[in-house]
Amino acid sequence: MEYFGRGMVGWGSENIEISLKNWMCGGEMVMVPCSRCLHFAAKRNAANHNGRIQSSDKYQNDATVAKSFWSNEGYAEFVRHRGGGQEDDVAVALNKELLERLKCDKDYEWVRENFMDKVESFDGNTLIAATLVHKDGLCVFWDHGDIDLWSLRECQKDIPVVYIIRLTKHGELRTRSQGCVDYGYVPPQVIQCHFGGGNQKFKYSLKNQQMSSHDRNRCLTKADDSSILSWEGCQKENVNASQIFHFETVYHPDLIT
Repeated sequence: MEYFGRGMVGWGSENIEISLKNWMCGGEMVMVPCSRCLHFAAKRNAANHNGRIQSSDKYQNDATVAKSFWSNEGYAEFVRHRGGGQEDDVAVALNKELLERLKCDKDYEWVRENFMDKVESFDGNTLIAATLVHKDGLCVFWDHGDIDLWSLRECQKDIPVVYIIRLTKHGELRTRSQGCVDYGYVPPQVIQCHFGGGNQKFKYSLKNQQMSSHDRNRCLTKADDSSILSWEGCQKENVNASQIFHFETVYHPDLIT
Protein backbone atom coordinates (compact mmCIF):
# COMPACT_ATOMS: atom_id res chain seq x y z
CA MET A 1 0.00 0.00 0.00
CA GLU A 2 3.08 2.20 -0.20
CA TYR A 3 3.03 3.79 3.25
CA PHE A 4 3.57 6.69 3.49
CA GLY A 5 1.91 8.35 0.51
CA ARG A 6 3.50 10.61 -2.03
CA GLY A 7 3.35 14.36 -1.70
CA MET A 8 3.60 14.38 2.09
CA VAL A 9 6.17 16.81 3.46
CA GLY A 10 7.46 17.49 6.96
CA TRP A 11 4.75 16.30 9.31
CA GLY A 12 0.97 16.20 9.65
CA SER A 13 -2.00 14.19 8.30
CA GLU A 14 -0.06 10.95 7.88
CA ASN A 15 -2.36 9.31 10.44
CA ILE A 16 -5.43 10.28 8.42
CA GLU A 17 -3.85 9.12 5.18
CA ILE A 18 -2.89 5.70 6.59
CA SER A 19 -6.29 5.19 8.22
CA LEU A 20 -8.30 6.05 5.11
CA LYS A 21 -6.06 4.11 2.76
CA ASN A 22 -6.20 1.07 5.03
CA TRP A 23 -10.01 1.16 5.31
CA MET A 24 -10.66 1.90 1.63
CA CYS A 25 -8.48 -1.05 0.67
CA GLY A 26 -10.23 -3.60 2.90
CA GLY A 27 -8.76 -3.07 6.35
CA GLU A 28 -10.38 -1.83 9.56
CA MET A 29 -10.38 1.66 11.03
CA VAL A 30 -11.10 2.25 14.72
CA MET A 31 -11.94 5.63 16.27
CA VAL A 32 -10.56 5.94 19.81
CA PRO A 33 -11.80 9.14 21.50
CA CYS A 34 -9.43 10.88 23.91
CA SER A 35 -6.45 8.78 22.79
CA ARG A 36 -2.98 10.28 23.10
CA CYS A 37 0.00 9.74 20.80
CA LEU A 38 3.61 10.28 21.81
CA HIS A 39 5.91 11.67 19.12
CA PHE A 40 9.67 11.31 19.24
CA ALA A 41 11.70 13.82 17.25
CA ALA A 42 15.42 13.78 16.60
CA LYS A 43 17.21 16.53 18.52
CA ARG A 44 18.17 18.23 15.29
CA ASN A 45 14.53 18.26 14.25
CA ALA A 46 12.87 19.27 17.49
CA ALA A 47 9.85 21.60 17.35
CA ASN A 48 9.86 22.88 13.77
CA HIS A 49 12.84 20.89 12.48
CA ASN A 50 15.17 23.86 12.83
CA GLY A 51 12.89 26.03 10.74
CA ARG A 52 12.77 23.68 7.77
CA ILE A 53 9.18 22.63 8.42
CA GLN A 54 6.55 25.35 8.03
CA SER A 55 2.84 25.47 8.85
CA SER A 56 2.20 25.60 5.11
CA ASP A 57 3.67 22.07 4.83
CA LYS A 58 0.91 20.67 7.01
CA TYR A 59 -1.73 22.50 4.94
CA GLN A 60 -0.24 20.92 1.80
CA ASN A 61 -0.48 17.49 3.45
CA ASP A 62 -4.09 18.11 4.54
CA ALA A 63 -5.09 19.20 1.04
CA THR A 64 -3.26 16.32 -0.67
CA VAL A 65 -4.98 13.75 1.55
CA ALA A 66 -8.39 15.37 1.07
CA LYS A 67 -8.14 15.47 -2.72
CA SER A 68 -6.60 11.98 -2.93
CA PHE A 69 -8.91 9.99 -0.68
CA TRP A 70 -12.03 12.03 0.02
CA SER A 71 -15.05 12.17 -2.25
CA ASN A 72 -15.54 15.15 -4.55
CA GLU A 73 -18.18 16.44 -2.13
CA GLY A 74 -15.85 16.04 0.83
CA TYR A 75 -13.02 17.82 -0.98
CA ALA A 76 -15.38 20.66 -1.97
CA GLU A 77 -16.22 21.11 1.71
CA PHE A 78 -12.52 21.09 2.56
CA VAL A 79 -11.93 23.87 -0.01
CA ARG A 80 -14.81 25.89 1.46
CA HIS A 81 -13.21 25.75 4.90
CA ARG A 82 -9.51 25.82 4.08
CA GLY A 83 -9.11 27.05 0.52
CA GLY A 84 -7.85 25.16 -2.52
CA GLY A 85 -4.65 25.01 -4.53
CA GLN A 86 -2.44 23.78 -1.69
CA GLU A 87 -2.31 20.13 -2.69
CA ASP A 88 0.40 18.32 -4.65
CA ASP A 89 -1.49 17.42 -7.84
CA VAL A 90 1.13 14.95 -9.03
CA ALA A 91 0.86 13.08 -5.73
CA VAL A 92 -2.94 13.19 -5.93
CA ALA A 93 -2.89 11.54 -9.37
CA LEU A 94 -0.50 8.83 -8.15
CA ASN A 95 -2.59 8.18 -5.04
CA LYS A 96 -5.77 7.79 -7.08
CA GLU A 97 -3.96 5.43 -9.45
CA LEU A 98 -2.85 3.35 -6.45
CA LEU A 99 -6.43 3.05 -5.17
CA GLU A 100 -7.60 1.93 -8.60
CA ARG A 101 -4.76 -0.56 -9.04
CA LEU A 102 -5.36 -2.15 -5.63
CA LYS A 103 -9.14 -2.15 -6.24
CA CYS A 104 -9.77 -0.08 -3.13
CA ASP A 105 -13.46 0.37 -3.74
CA LYS A 106 -14.76 1.44 -0.34
CA ASP A 107 -16.22 4.92 -0.66
CA TYR A 108 -15.12 7.71 1.67
CA GLU A 109 -18.54 9.31 1.24
CA TRP A 110 -19.99 6.48 3.34
CA VAL A 111 -17.65 7.45 6.17
CA ARG A 112 -18.62 11.09 5.80
CA GLU A 113 -22.37 10.49 5.78
CA ASN A 114 -22.64 7.65 8.31
CA PHE A 115 -19.80 8.30 10.69
CA MET A 116 -18.11 11.68 10.61
CA ASP A 117 -21.29 13.74 10.98
CA LYS A 118 -22.12 11.74 14.10
CA VAL A 119 -18.78 12.38 15.79
CA GLU A 120 -19.07 15.31 18.17
CA SER A 121 -16.36 17.80 17.31
CA PHE A 122 -16.26 19.19 20.82
CA ASP A 123 -15.68 16.84 23.74
CA GLY A 124 -17.09 16.81 27.26
CA ASN A 125 -14.51 19.35 28.38
CA THR A 126 -16.17 22.07 26.32
CA LEU A 127 -17.97 24.86 28.15
CA ILE A 128 -18.56 27.23 25.25
CA ALA A 129 -18.39 26.46 21.55
CA ALA A 130 -19.26 28.58 18.51
CA THR A 131 -18.22 31.92 17.05
CA LEU A 132 -16.86 34.66 19.28
CA VAL A 133 -18.47 37.92 18.18
CA HIS A 134 -17.33 41.45 19.04
CA LYS A 135 -19.95 44.02 20.02
CA ASP A 136 -19.63 45.74 16.64
CA GLY A 137 -20.68 42.50 14.89
CA LEU A 138 -17.29 41.28 13.65
CA CYS A 139 -16.29 37.67 14.31
CA VAL A 140 -12.98 36.48 15.75
CA PHE A 141 -11.27 34.70 12.87
CA TRP A 142 -8.48 32.13 12.96
CA ASP A 143 -6.18 33.36 10.19
CA HIS A 144 -4.06 30.27 9.56
CA GLY A 145 -0.73 30.54 7.76
CA ASP A 146 2.96 30.39 8.64
CA ILE A 147 1.88 32.34 11.75
CA ASP A 148 -1.64 31.52 12.97
CA LEU A 149 -3.24 34.73 14.20
CA TRP A 150 -6.53 35.79 15.73
CA SER A 151 -8.15 38.77 14.05
CA LEU A 152 -11.62 40.14 13.26
CA ARG A 153 -13.60 39.73 10.05
CA GLU A 154 -17.14 39.96 8.79
CA CYS A 155 -19.13 37.00 10.13
CA GLN A 156 -20.05 34.30 7.63
CA LYS A 157 -23.61 32.99 7.29
CA ASP A 158 -22.35 29.41 7.01
CA ILE A 159 -19.83 29.14 9.82
CA PRO A 160 -16.54 27.78 8.43
CA VAL A 161 -14.05 25.99 10.62
CA VAL A 162 -11.85 29.05 11.05
CA TYR A 163 -14.60 30.84 13.01
CA ILE A 164 -15.33 28.06 15.51
CA ILE A 165 -13.76 28.48 18.93
CA ARG A 166 -14.23 26.55 22.14
CA LEU A 167 -13.40 27.36 25.73
CA THR A 168 -12.62 24.20 27.70
CA LYS A 169 -13.12 23.58 31.39
CA HIS A 170 -9.33 23.78 31.68
CA GLY A 171 -9.47 27.38 30.43
CA GLU A 172 -8.01 26.71 26.98
CA LEU A 173 -9.23 28.62 23.94
CA ARG A 174 -9.04 26.01 21.21
CA THR A 175 -9.58 26.06 17.47
CA ARG A 176 -10.84 23.13 15.43
CA SER A 177 -7.21 22.42 14.53
CA GLN A 178 -6.62 21.57 18.21
CA GLY A 179 -4.34 24.61 18.44
CA CYS A 180 -4.58 26.88 21.50
CA VAL A 181 -4.60 30.66 21.80
CA ASP A 182 -1.51 31.86 23.67
CA TYR A 183 -1.54 35.04 25.74
CA GLY A 184 2.18 35.53 25.22
CA TYR A 185 1.70 36.93 21.71
CA VAL A 186 0.26 40.25 20.49
CA PRO A 187 -1.77 40.06 18.36
CA PRO A 188 -3.07 36.75 19.77
CA GLN A 189 -1.58 33.67 18.12
CA VAL A 190 -2.76 30.07 17.87
CA ILE A 191 0.07 27.66 18.67
CA GLN A 192 0.42 24.05 19.77
CA CYS A 193 -1.42 23.29 23.02
CA HIS A 194 0.96 22.52 25.90
CA PHE A 195 -1.70 21.58 28.51
CA GLY A 196 0.18 23.53 31.17
CA GLY A 197 -2.19 26.44 31.79
CA GLY A 198 -0.16 29.64 32.10
CA ASN A 199 -0.30 31.66 28.90
CA GLN A 200 -2.93 29.27 27.51
CA LYS A 201 -5.45 29.58 30.35
CA PHE A 202 -8.38 31.99 30.07
CA LYS A 203 -11.75 32.73 31.64
CA TYR A 204 -14.93 34.29 30.29
CA SER A 205 -17.31 36.55 32.21
CA LEU A 206 -20.93 36.19 31.18
CA LYS A 207 -21.77 39.29 33.21
CA ASN A 208 -19.27 41.64 31.53
CA GLN A 209 -18.84 39.62 28.32
CA GLN A 210 -15.08 39.79 28.63
CA MET A 211 -12.46 37.18 27.74
CA SER A 212 -9.47 37.48 30.03
CA SER A 213 -6.19 35.81 30.88
CA HIS A 214 -6.53 33.59 33.92
CA ASP A 215 -4.20 35.46 36.28
CA ARG A 216 -2.96 38.67 34.65
CA ASN A 217 -6.13 40.79 34.48
CA ARG A 218 -5.73 41.32 30.74
CA CYS A 219 -8.74 41.18 28.44
CA LEU A 220 -9.16 40.54 24.74
CA THR A 221 -9.50 43.98 23.17
CA LYS A 222 -10.34 45.30 19.70
CA ALA A 223 -8.19 48.20 18.52
CA ASP A 224 -10.08 51.32 17.45
CA ASP A 225 -11.32 51.19 13.84
CA SER A 226 -9.27 48.07 13.22
CA SER A 227 -9.51 44.30 12.92
CA ILE A 228 -6.47 43.90 15.17
CA LEU A 229 -6.84 42.23 18.58
CA SER A 230 -4.65 42.68 21.63
CA TRP A 231 -4.60 42.08 25.40
CA GLU A 232 -5.30 45.16 27.52
CA GLY A 233 -6.11 45.80 31.17
CA CYS A 234 -9.63 44.57 32.00
CA GLN A 235 -12.22 47.24 32.73
CA LYS A 236 -14.32 46.15 35.69
CA GLU A 237 -17.02 48.82 35.53
CA ASN A 238 -18.52 50.63 32.55
CA VAL A 239 -16.76 48.21 30.26
CA ASN A 240 -15.69 49.81 27.00
CA ALA A 241 -17.19 48.31 23.84
CA SER A 242 -13.69 47.36 22.67
CA GLN A 243 -13.63 44.54 25.27
CA ILE A 244 -17.14 43.17 24.82
CA PHE A 245 -17.40 39.79 23.06
CA HIS A 246 -20.16 37.20 23.14
CA PHE A 247 -20.43 33.57 22.11
CA GLU A 248 -23.30 32.45 19.91
CA THR A 249 -23.72 29.18 21.80
CA VAL A 250 -23.08 28.69 25.50
CA TYR A 251 -22.93 25.18 26.97
CA HIS A 252 -23.24 24.66 30.73
CA PRO A 253 -23.51 28.38 31.59
CA ASP A 254 -23.62 27.53 35.30
CA LEU A 255 -19.95 26.55 35.02
CA ILE A 256 -18.89 29.92 33.61
CA THR A 257 -18.14 32.77 36.03
